[in-house]
Amino acid sequence: MAKIVGLGEILWDVFPDGAKLGGAPGNFAMHVNSLGEEGWVVSSIGKDELGIKAKEIFDSRGLKYNVEEVDTPTGTVVVTLDSHGKATYDFTKNSAWDNITLNTNAINLAKECDCVCFGSLGQRSKKSRDSIYRFLDSTRQNCIKIFDINIREKYYSLDIIMESLKRATVLKLNDEELPLLREMLNLPKSDEEAISEIKEKFNLDLVILTMGSNGSLLFRDKDNKSFVKPPKIDVVDTVGAGDSYTAAVAVGLLRGDSLDDINNKANKVAAYVCTQKGGTPKLNTFF
Repeated sequence: MAKIVGLGEILWDVFPDGAKLGGAPGNFAMHVNSLGEEGWVVSSIGKDELGIKAKEIFDSRGLKYNVEEVDTPTGTVVVTLDSHGKATYDFTKNSAWDNITLNTNAINLAKECDCVCFGSLGQRSKKSRDSIYRFLDSTRQNCIKIFDINIREKYYSLDIIMESLKRATVLKLNDEELPLLREMLNLPKSDEEAISEIKEKFNLDLVILTMGSNGSLLFRDKDNKSFVKPPKIDVVDTVGAGDSYTAAVAVGLLRGDSLDDINNKANKVAAYVCTQKGGTPKLNTFF
């Protein structure tokens, strides 16, 4: 099995009816596991009940992890859903994932892994940002490094995005994040031209643009791309859908599937997650 790492924040999503374990790296890694590969999480948790429960859930899902215990509380985020199931987030400050540290086993994992996915939110503190870059810089040359930009609130900057893009081989962003990059990097107005320019400027292997119900684009160049629209569904909530899409793309890339096959499967996976409550339903039917 491929060894695929979610690197960054561990968070509990606090909904009106209770808390569920979330955070993009954990969601991503659990979806990787559900799709038949070896998912890992690298992060930090607090020495508290939520930290204990996070490990228990990881264990129950057969997920592997390198998670350091620190003195700050395990992260939480208040999730609010609108009438269409779209989520907004309010993150607690000074959480355990702001203090990610790497032990020897984490560095060894970086040297061994086939793919790692990271975002901008996990880099909101310098300590965690430095650890994330150290992990990425320790990977093998052929490791797939997915920068799922995942912009939340104001926890991003031009420096973070630039440094992340320099280390990435794949960029994933959505139709709300592309205009931000267009303004920050002075990109062309056309979506495809903007994506092409980002890809060339940062020597990326692939750029992924997701547009919700309007479809998703996998772009290598103008002659090697895939556009797919997702199936029509009744949305329960969108939490974890993007992470499941990214997981399916990572798995497909490592298995050598075509862009169309990867995009079709990833859309079906994400659509299924949108029909379920919570961000990490099991995906056994999509093996």
